[in-house]
Amino acid sequence: MNRGRSSVVTRPIDVIFRPERLVEAHEEIYGGSTRTNVGIALRLFAFYLVNVVLYAAPLTLAGFGTIQGAVDPPGIVAAVGGLAGIGGEGLWRFSLTLAQNSVYLFVATLLTLATFHVGVVLSGSSAGLLLSIRTVTYSTGLYLAAIFTFVWYLSTSAAVQTADELLLGVQTAFVYVFIDLLGSDLALPGGRPGTIPTDGLTAIGMAVVTLLVVAALYYLYLLYLGARITHGASRYESLMAVGFVVVSPALYVVGSILAFQIFGGALV
Repeated sequence: MNRGRSSVVTRPIDVIFRPERLVEAHEEIYGGSTRTNVGIALRLFAFYLVNVVLYAAPLTLAGFGTIQGAVDPPGIVAAVGGLAGIGGEGLWRFSLTLAQNSVYLFVATLLTLATFHVGVVLSGSSAGLLLSIRTVTYSTGLYLAAIFTFVWYLSTSAAVQTADELLLGVQTAFVYVFIDLLGSDLALPGGRPGTIPTDGLTAIGMAVVTLLVVAALYYLYLLYLGARITHGASRYESLMAVGFVVVSPALYVVGSILAFQIFGGALV
């Protein structure tokens, strides 16, 4: 096993051209002491946290998910806000909104970790949870964050309205596949998707959709590489692990539809 050859300098190149280097683990991860493993986990968490902030900060600065009403900042936040010249309430509101905007990516990361690790465990190739954490940290911190960013841009920019409608139409059609299979009478807001005209699809919209698809492929490919390289899984076992991640949205939709049928209410 090669020592992790990806560095701060080479990582931008590795993200696009050499994603396998992102998941090449140091030998210390294999059978390391508890102290060593904790240190590795903390470094991974720091890397992930930086990427979450890079994803959520633009949304927060753009006013997405603003916390309504008055907020009462803790004393230390009020002091820091005063020193920064923005006020304690403003800093605390920004912090709360930043955390709120980070929740979706964080939950998606947990779901990816759970489904990916279950996949490698059931395939009999697991070499430990820490190696799965390493793989998922990079796949979600880089590529899934990019996916969320592109989706956010499509949903907020008037310049790519047709592309946004196209994406929403695909998502709605996906949900209705399972509504029909389960024979549910659930109806989504807006009803069934119709034919979306693509005449208004701009070059920018097409570029963003293309980048979205590329980021999704990288996200899944890095999970595959993580299973192959760090867990030593075979091609079939690696595809099995990725397959668990791929079907998780379908399982979520099915679970939501069943919950609607049993308990009533709206699909969440």
